[in-house]
Amino acid sequence: INPLVGCTSGIFLEYHVPIIIDTTQTYTQFRQLDPQNPNAPCDSVPGEVRKSCFYEIGQWWDEVYQRDYQKLGQLCQAISDQQDTCFLGVGNVSAPTSNYEVAATIDKCKQMPSYSAQVTCRSGASWSFYAEPTRRNLSTQVCDGLPADDRERCVQQADLIGERTNKSL
Repeated sequence: INPLVGCTSGIFLEYHVPIIIDTTQTYTQFRQLDPQNPNAPCDSVPGEVRKSCFYEIGQWWDEVYQRDYQKLGQLCQAISDQQDTCFLGVGNVSAPTSNYEVAATIDKCKQMPSYSAQVTCRSGASWSFYAEPTRRNLSTQVCDGLPADDRERCVQQADLIGERTNKSL
Protein backbone atom coordinates (compact mmCIF):
# COMPACT_ATOMS: atom_id res chain seq x y z
CA ILE A 1 0.00 0.00 0.00
CA ASN A 2 1.36 3.38 -1.01
CA PRO A 3 0.81 5.80 1.90
CA LEU A 4 0.59 8.82 -0.40
CA VAL A 5 -1.84 7.78 -3.12
CA GLY A 6 -4.66 5.30 -2.98
CA CYS A 7 -7.43 4.64 -0.49
CA THR A 8 -6.00 6.56 2.47
CA SER A 9 -5.25 9.52 0.26
CA GLY A 10 -8.83 9.46 -1.01
CA ILE A 11 -10.17 9.57 2.53
CA PHE A 12 -8.33 12.81 3.27
CA LEU A 13 -9.14 14.30 -0.11
CA GLU A 14 -12.82 13.64 0.61
CA TYR A 15 -12.44 15.13 4.10
CA HIS A 16 -10.84 18.35 2.84
CA VAL A 17 -12.92 18.64 -0.34
CA PRO A 18 -16.13 16.64 0.10
CA ILE A 19 -18.39 15.87 -2.82
CA ILE A 20 -21.92 17.04 -2.07
CA ILE A 21 -24.79 15.28 -3.79
CA ASP A 22 -28.26 16.70 -3.46
CA THR A 23 -31.43 16.20 -5.44
CA THR A 24 -30.50 18.63 -8.22
CA GLN A 25 -26.71 18.69 -8.47
CA THR A 26 -23.33 17.32 -7.47
CA TYR A 27 -20.54 19.67 -6.44
CA THR A 28 -17.48 19.99 -4.23
CA GLN A 29 -17.41 22.13 -1.15
CA PHE A 30 -14.14 22.99 0.56
CA ARG A 31 -14.29 22.65 4.32
CA GLN A 32 -13.84 25.74 6.46
CA LEU A 33 -10.39 26.76 7.68
CA ASP A 34 -9.68 26.96 11.38
CA PRO A 35 -7.11 29.80 11.38
CA GLN A 36 -5.82 28.62 14.77
CA ASN A 37 -5.04 25.17 13.36
CA PRO A 38 -4.64 25.17 9.56
CA ASN A 39 -3.11 21.66 9.70
CA ALA A 40 -6.21 20.05 11.23
CA PRO A 41 -6.80 17.15 11.29
CA CYS A 42 -3.37 16.07 10.02
CA ASP A 43 -1.54 16.95 13.23
CA SER A 44 -3.64 14.41 15.12
CA VAL A 45 -3.57 11.58 12.57
CA PRO A 46 -1.38 8.65 13.66
CA GLY A 47 1.14 6.47 11.84
CA GLU A 48 1.55 5.99 8.12
CA VAL A 49 -1.81 7.53 7.22
CA ARG A 50 -0.43 10.84 8.50
CA LYS A 51 1.57 11.03 5.25
CA SER A 52 -1.60 10.83 3.17
CA CYS A 53 -3.20 13.60 5.16
CA PHE A 54 -0.28 15.99 4.70
CA TYR A 55 0.03 15.00 1.04
CA GLU A 56 -3.62 15.88 0.38
CA ILE A 57 -3.82 19.02 2.53
CA GLY A 58 -2.11 21.03 -0.23
CA GLN A 59 -5.16 20.84 -2.47
CA TRP A 60 -7.35 22.24 0.26
CA TRP A 61 -4.83 24.95 1.17
CA ASP A 62 -4.53 25.88 -2.50
CA GLU A 63 -8.20 26.82 -2.46
CA VAL A 64 -8.56 28.38 1.00
CA TYR A 65 -5.38 30.46 0.62
CA GLN A 66 -6.36 31.40 -2.95
CA ARG A 67 -3.32 29.90 -4.66
CA ASP A 68 -0.82 31.77 -2.49
CA TYR A 69 2.06 29.35 -2.96
CA GLN A 70 4.39 31.32 -0.75
CA LYS A 71 1.88 30.78 2.09
CA LEU A 72 1.54 27.09 1.23
CA GLY A 73 5.32 26.77 1.41
CA GLN A 74 5.38 28.44 4.82
CA LEU A 75 2.67 26.09 6.09
CA CYS A 76 4.58 23.03 4.87
CA GLN A 77 7.81 24.31 6.36
CA ALA A 78 6.14 24.67 9.77
CA ILE A 79 5.20 20.97 9.89
CA SER A 80 7.55 19.13 12.22
CA ASP A 81 7.66 15.67 10.66
CA GLN A 82 6.03 15.66 7.21
CA GLN A 83 7.54 18.65 5.41
CA ASP A 84 8.67 16.73 2.33
CA THR A 85 5.33 14.95 2.06
CA CYS A 86 3.58 18.30 2.22
CA PHE A 87 5.85 19.82 -0.44
CA LEU A 88 5.17 16.82 -2.69
CA GLY A 89 1.43 17.35 -2.25
CA VAL A 90 1.68 21.06 -3.00
CA GLY A 91 3.62 20.17 -6.13
CA ASN A 92 0.96 17.64 -7.07
CA VAL A 93 -1.75 20.31 -7.00
CA SER A 94 0.45 22.97 -8.66
CA ALA A 95 0.24 21.23 -12.03
CA PRO A 96 -3.55 21.15 -12.52
CA THR A 97 -3.96 24.62 -11.02
CA SER A 98 -1.45 25.82 -13.63
CA ASN A 99 -3.44 24.15 -16.41
CA TYR A 100 -0.52 21.74 -16.81
CA GLU A 101 1.73 24.47 -18.14
CA VAL A 102 5.29 23.48 -17.24
CA ALA A 103 6.66 27.02 -16.74
CA ALA A 104 3.71 28.14 -14.60
CA THR A 105 3.98 24.99 -12.49
CA ILE A 106 7.70 25.55 -11.94
CA ASP A 107 7.00 29.17 -10.98
CA LYS A 108 4.63 27.99 -8.25
CA CYS A 109 7.23 25.57 -6.89
CA LYS A 110 9.86 28.32 -6.93
CA GLN A 111 7.79 30.03 -4.23
CA MET A 112 8.64 27.29 -1.74
CA PRO A 113 10.83 28.52 1.15
CA SER A 114 14.04 26.66 0.29
CA TYR A 115 15.78 25.22 -2.74
CA SER A 116 15.30 21.66 -1.43
CA ALA A 117 11.57 22.34 -0.96
CA GLN A 118 11.40 23.67 -4.53
CA VAL A 119 12.92 20.45 -5.88
CA THR A 120 10.52 18.35 -3.80
CA CYS A 121 7.57 20.43 -5.02
CA ARG A 122 8.70 19.91 -8.61
CA SER A 123 8.83 16.15 -7.92
CA GLY A 124 5.19 16.23 -6.86
CA ALA A 125 4.34 18.25 -9.95
CA SER A 126 6.23 15.79 -12.16
CA TRP A 127 4.09 12.97 -10.78
CA SER A 128 0.93 15.01 -11.41
CA PHE A 129 1.90 15.48 -15.05
CA TYR A 130 2.66 11.78 -15.33
CA ALA A 131 -0.67 10.81 -13.77
CA GLU A 132 -2.54 12.84 -16.40
CA PRO A 133 -2.30 10.67 -19.56
CA THR A 134 -2.56 13.61 -21.96
CA ARG A 135 0.33 15.40 -20.16
CA ARG A 136 2.51 12.39 -19.37
CA ASN A 137 5.07 13.33 -22.01
CA LEU A 138 5.75 16.59 -20.11
CA SER A 139 6.35 14.96 -16.72
CA THR A 140 10.14 15.09 -16.67
CA GLN A 141 10.23 18.62 -18.12
CA VAL A 142 9.12 19.90 -14.71
CA CYS A 143 12.52 18.72 -13.43
CA ASP A 144 14.48 20.21 -16.36
CA GLY A 145 16.80 23.11 -15.63
CA LEU A 146 17.90 21.69 -12.29
CA PRO A 147 21.53 20.65 -11.77
CA ALA A 148 22.01 16.98 -12.77
CA ASP A 149 21.92 15.53 -9.24
CA ASP A 150 18.83 17.52 -8.31
CA ARG A 151 17.11 16.69 -11.58
CA GLU A 152 17.73 13.01 -10.92
CA ARG A 153 16.35 13.37 -7.37
CA CYS A 154 13.31 15.23 -8.74
CA VAL A 155 12.50 12.47 -11.21
CA GLN A 156 13.24 9.67 -8.71
CA GLN A 157 10.96 11.19 -6.05
CA ALA A 158 8.21 11.49 -8.65
CA ASP A 159 8.75 7.83 -9.56
CA LEU A 160 8.31 6.83 -5.93
CA ILE A 161 5.01 8.66 -5.45
CA GLY A 162 3.09 6.46 -7.82
CA GLU A 163 5.73 3.81 -8.33
CA ARG A 164 5.60 4.38 -12.05
CA THR A 165 7.30 1.65 -13.99
CA ASN A 166 8.46 3.47 -17.09
CA LYS A 167 11.55 5.23 -15.84
CA SER A 168 12.89 5.98 -19.30
CA LEU A 169 10.60 8.91 -20.06
